[in-house]
Amino acid sequence: MLVMNSDIDTKIKNGKTGTLADDTKVTNVLKCSSDNTKMQEDLNSLEHWSEMNNVKMNDDKFVLLCYNSNPQIINNHYSLKSGIVIQESKGTRDLGVWMSNDATFTEHISNVTTSCKKIMSMIFRSFTSRDDQLMITLYKSLILSKIDYCSVLWNPTNLSDLRQLKGIQATYTNRMQCAKAEDSQKRNYWERLKYLKLY
Repeated sequence: MLVMNSDIDTKIKNGKTGTLADDTKVTNVLKCSSDNTKMQEDLNSLEHWSEMNNVKMNDDKFVLLCYNSNPQIINNHYSLKSGIVIQESKGTRDLGVWMSNDATFTEHISNVTTSCKKIMSMIFRSFTSRDDQLMITLYKSLILSKIDYCSVLWNPTNLSDLRQLKGIQATYTNRMQCAKAEDSQKRNYWERLKYLKLY
């Protein structure tokens, strides 16, 4: 089935709408409690569009993410025609990236490093060889690809976040053949990076 949704935002008067495949986001700037009506109006417009196009939206997947610290603005009363109230969430997954309402990506980085550690363990269990060419190919395709995904968006600046990410690469390269030089001397992390041409 093909659904044309290029006109999904034609009735959105207050906020901005972004759509990718079957994911749609509506953003609004709320300066006071009375501005809450703006978001509700936009939600009503989305539901009206879905009715006009015979598209059933998944009510259970509506998520409210608020980036504000103003206690006067109450954000938990937006509702759908089905009667479901959209609850405010501390975070949600958006196209593979965990978005937190504190505008940091610490939880996303923690999730990525946990996932990479599991993959790293799987690689070391599955392969007896520590050949540099084999190991670096597996690293780039299975681990580095996860670390690099959307890194332009969640670009880490927090020192503890950076250490978590660096720890993955440091641990992995330490188990590779290149960890020892030809003279059997151990290469440190920076020497391993230079040898493997990794940033």
